[in-house]
Amino acid sequence: MSNDILVITEHLNGKVADISYEMVGKAKALASMLGGQAIVALLGSGMSAQASTFASDKTIYVDDPALAQFNPEAYGKVISQLIATHTPRLTLFGSSSMGMDVASWLSAKTGNACAAYVKDLSAAGGEITATCQVYAGKALVEAVPGGNAIALILAGSFPADAGRGTTS
Repeated sequence: MSNDILVITEHLNGKVADISYEMVGKAKALASMLGGQAIVALLGSGMSAQASTFASDKTIYVDDPALAQFNPEAYGKVISQLIATHTPRLTLFGSSSMGMDVASWLSAKTGNACAAYVKDLSAAGGEITATCQVYAGKALVEAVPGGNAIALILAGSFPADAGRGTTS
């Protein structure tokens, strides 16, 4: 198990969604606290210019025409391979239709815990804590997954500008 944080980016019609940058900024901060790297995965076709817009430690761009538009089966297979290869401590998805389609399947396939509706993430003493909304946001609960995990991040939870930049 590494202490790396893997961010699965989202895009539509060649434009990277702000939630992707939000997650990258938070991943960079968490990875720094844990002694790991923030790794970005951009799946698509013809998006090499966008691959250089993330303030990550490493960016993996998977360029394939079959990934130009979101397809849960194709994306799931590629992301599953990325998780197997990099064994990230935490894999981040946006809490969107795309993220929900793939994250729960990957949780079952990998055996990694999955925290949904995540509003905040923190790290202390080597443990990651996910603060999740429950009851339509009326209450918050903290989850501390043991081992590797997957988190579905609510849009607007973190500043997007922290994730914009260039791969170091």
